[in-house]
Amino acid sequence: MRFYDLLEAWGRRLEALRPRARSIAAGAYEPATPREALDAAEFARCHGAHAAAARYFAKGVDESLPEVGSPYIRVRFRAARAAVLAAADDKLDAEQRKGLHERARTWLRQELVRWRKRLSTRKPLGKQKGVTFFEPQLWEWKFHLDFTSVKEARALERLPAPERRAWTTLWKEVDEVLRLGPS
Repeated sequence: MRFYDLLEAWGRRLEALRPRARSIAAGAYEPATPREALDAAEFARCHGAHAAAARYFAKGVDESLPEVGSPYIRVRFRAARAAVLAAADDKLDAEQRKGLHERARTWLRQELVRWRKRLSTRKPLGKQKGVTFFEPQLWEWKFHLDFTSVKEARALERLPAPERRAWTTLWKEVDEVLRLGPS
């Protein structure tokens, strides 16, 4: 099956969820399979229900997700974005925020493992000022606005010290992976 056929099928599955929009946004929908959970997560994420999206992503994300040829490419990246945005909710207590941040870092680290593997065997797109350019998707991690609350200096200052260190370490790991490549 071609990628665009897969994407079209995914769109039909998301459209089929429209009658359940309220229960999905409220986090009350109970998906029967991991695929249904991921579809519900994407539906919730696209409609700004980040807390529900993070819960559905948690039910659907696992190590067996395909890397290519699927609409679930980069699903952990989108899951992490949803978790970080959900953690920004003022109604959450510190422990809930911490849990969402930990989940987001876990998903991003899982993606970094995949990126390290991919980049160690691929040719770079170019080089500038000592940085090797590969996939634009990985560069997006550094600049995506959804991560502002866990990446920018002022925002990091508001986090507890252990969380601040954990996020700083993660962004350093991302920088290291961005510098990978065949010599």
